[in-house]
Amino acid sequence: PESSSRSQSRKSADGTPDGPMKHVLKQLDYTFTQAFLQEDQTYHITPVIGEALQRMSKDCMVKLKEEELILYGFDGFIDRKPRHWFARRKSAARVCCLARAGNLMAYDMICTKLLDKHEHWMVQQLVISEVCNMLCELTVEHPYLTTLLQITVRTLFTFAGAGRRTTQKISPEVELAEQAVGNVQKSAEKALRKEMGQYQAEVRSRIVTTIKTVGNNHTSDQARALLQRLIQTAERCSRTSGSSRT
Repeated sequence: PESSSRSQSRKSADGTPDGPMKHVLKQLDYTFTQAFLQEDQTYHITPVIGEALQRMSKDCMVKLKEEELILYGFDGFIDRKPRHWFARRKSAARVCCLARAGNLMAYDMICTKLLDKHEHWMVQQLVISEVCNMLCELTVEHPYLTTLLQITVRTLFTFAGAGRRTTQKISPEVELAEQAVGNVQKSAEKALRKEMGQYQAEVRSRIVTTIKTVGNNHTSDQARALLQRLIQTAERCSRTSGSSRT
């Protein structure tokens, strides 16, 4: 019932998309039209293939925009305000599924919004765990691999209470915020170490390089211990992977 009412709020009486969604789809049509009018490398694409690609792009766009509405709201829609974190967490999981299916716009949302430090920690926690698993399916040629690795490693080395003395008194609000940071960091480490053995050798090598680069810039005992655990896990997985091939 909820999804039905949400869908109706974005469609006009004749069943076509309305409001901002209509504008987005019009822009998509215009982009495709311009691409086929120009003398470029798309001359081998027939009109039938072009129409199929256009429908697929529209479908991906609509699905992602529906999740974006739940996550961040949209001015001009009935349900313009972001939903409760529980609904947003479910929506974030669906965005990750869209990314797994090859939707690059979903990857962009993951990198620029869902893993932003201002996002609710429960959403961050789910998404960072999903990203660690998604890396199993990616190759070094993937356009978002480097960005995902950088964000993941940055999350790994973002510790709760970093930069303050352990004896320093803090407010309950700050304490809760630090607990949230710690929860996301622990989830990232747990997920990455769990999936390390499933990564392609080149991807795992990239991960280790990024971990060493970032980790060596941290001097705290906590960071050093984490760096050691991650490298040991990667080396163990590399040995296991090498022995299984022989």
